[in-house]
Order: sequence, then structure tokens, then C-alpha cells
Amino acid sequence: MRTFLRKTLVAAALCALLAILLDLGLTWRSKGNQYERYADLNVIRAGKAEAEVVVIGNSRARYHYDARVLSDRLDRRCYNLGMIGYPLQDQLGKLEYYLEHSPAPDLVIVNVDIASMKPLARDTIIQYEQFLDDIRDPAVLGIVWGKTGFRPTDVLPWVRYAGFPEYVWKIVTKDTVTNVHAGFAASDKVLDPLRARQVSIPKEALEMLDVYLATLRIHRQRYWPHAKVAFVETPYHDSDSLWILQAIAPKLDARSELLVPVDLGWTHDPTNYMNRTHLNAKGAALFSALVADSLRAKGW
Repeated sequence: MRTFLRKTLVAAALCALLAILLDLGLTWRSKGNQYERYADLNVIRAGKAEAEVVVIGNSRARYHYDARVLSDRLDRRCYNLGMIGYPLQDQLGKLEYYLEHSPAPDLVIVNVDIASMKPLARDTIIQYEQFLDDIRDPAVLGIVWGKTGFRPTDVLPWVRYAGFPEYVWKIVTKDTVTNVHAGFAASDKVLDPLRARQVSIPKEALEMLDVYLATLRIHRQRYWPHAKVAFVETPYHDSDSLWILQAIAPKLDARSELLVPVDLGWTHDPTNYMNRTHLNAKGAALFSALVADSLRAKGW
């Protein structure tokens, strides 16, 4: 019996050691991974995302704000922290992770968007692989904890990578195919004119506006109290109204916040979009230039 227990313990110890070694190897190997879906946190962790201006928001931030255009026109380093499919609470979690590795920026551009307001946090995980390397980090754990798809055992060595063979392959092969530049994801797709109709926006989601603003302001006061907030509303195809900014205007804290409206006369052109809700690279360059010019007009 003792011999059996001894062998069992030795086998368990060897398996644990192997899991730890595999985990360490994959984590080390992944540090330089620049594949589009996974590179963002690697760049932030390495301190290479340090910027004076950062953008937060969902996919309509990630695809709409070309950090290169913003940097050139503002003469300040900019980084896009947009998260595909994640609303405000999770966006702030990514900003917390950024602040663990870089000084607080001077300006945070907040992409105000209905999808970021209702609900304020997701109940499922999108692109889980992007979080695996840093799953034990408090800010990252705060994003995924309690969501469908998260397993508490994912904090254990090797277990977090099990079930993601594509990601492991990307790590092993050091796949560097990417269209991401300083957090901005560029797309060359063009909206099919046959699908180019106006987007219907559920304005009842504005019922969450007060909660949205309160959540943002509490986070700012706690983590980045000296930075200013710039509210920007990105366009949908065929949109000619900045109605979210109009709703924020009477609630604005002028001491630390500003509204950044942009001209929307170009939003009817389908060649600026990859689909009805997202700009392509051409549209993002145009939009980012307008945002930068509007910020400069306000003293930035």
C-alpha cells in the first residue's frame, strides 16, 4: 500500500512539474506573439503601449480610432485600448491592466456607444485566448471572472492553455500576421452598397447613461484622477446625429470632461465602412483626423 501511494505521489509530482514546465515555456514563448487577436496585452505588458492619449471602447473604438493618425496630428503618442464586444466595465478592466504597466495618460478618449452601456458588463467571454497569458493578473481576472466560459481551474499551470490548440500553435510557430497598429485594428473590407441602409439604434439604452457616467467617473477618481476625459461618438453608416453626446452635454463635468463632436457629412459614403456599424481603414483614417482636429481646436 505504501509503495502504491509513493508511486502515485511521485507520478502526480512529475505530472505537476511537467504542467508547470509546459506552462512556463508557452508563457515565455507567447511574450513576443504579435498575432492580431493576442498581441495587445503582450504590448501593454512589455510597457510598449505607454501613451499620452489612450482610447477606450468596444469594437467601434478598436476599428475606428487609428492611433497613428491621432499621434501624427496631435503630436502625442496615442494607443487604442478598444475591446471587441466588451462594454464599459470590461473596458475599464483593460485600462486598469494598462495602468499596471504604464503611467496614466493625460487624456482618455471614451468612445460613447449604446453597446457599451447596456449592459455595462458581459456575461460571456469573447476571444478568451487574449487573456490566457495574464489570467492570474487581478485586472484580467476581473474581466473574465464569473463569465460563461471561464473556469476557475484556468489559473492552474497548463490547464489554461488546454482546449485552445489554435492559440498554442500560434505561440509555438510565433505567427506574426497582424493588422493591428498601436491597438487599432485596420480592415480593408468595403460595405456592400446593397446592404448600405441606415442602422436602427435602440435609444432606450440611454436609460443606462447615468449609471454609465457614474461608473466611469468612479473609476477615473480611483485610478487616473489627473487625466481628462474626452467623449467622442463614432458614426454608423448613414448617421447624421450625435444624439448620445447631446444627452451627455447637460450632465458634463466641465472641470475634467469635454465633448468632441465631429462632422458627419461623410458618413453616407459606404466606401468608408466595412459593414453598417464599423468603419474600414479608409473611414477610420478620416474619422481619426476629424477627432484629432476637434481636440486641437479645444487646446489639445
